[in-house]
Amino acid sequence: MPQGSDGSWAQKLYQTHLGSSHFQKPKRSTDAFVVCHFAGKVEYQCDGFVEKNRDTVPEELVGLLRASKVRATLSRGFVGQSLARL
Repeated sequence: MPQGSDGSWAQKLYQTHLGSSHFQKPKRSTDAFVVCHFAGKVEYQCDGFVEKNRDTVPEELVGLLRASKVRATLSRGFVGQSLARL
């Protein structure tokens, strides 16, 4: 979810997992979800979740990839991804 928000992520969770016996939507919150663990129900807040879990590539690594002479080999290592945008 590169451009997603916490709210849209919560909505996606509701759409995908509401049928599961291990997932619930809290009655009062629209940006939270409940997971029914073996030890009981645990409520998770979505506030800041997307940003905190965003995968970013450090600038140092981007520079190394740009300077690499084996870009084609590297791009084959990442299925469905292209290093051309780097």
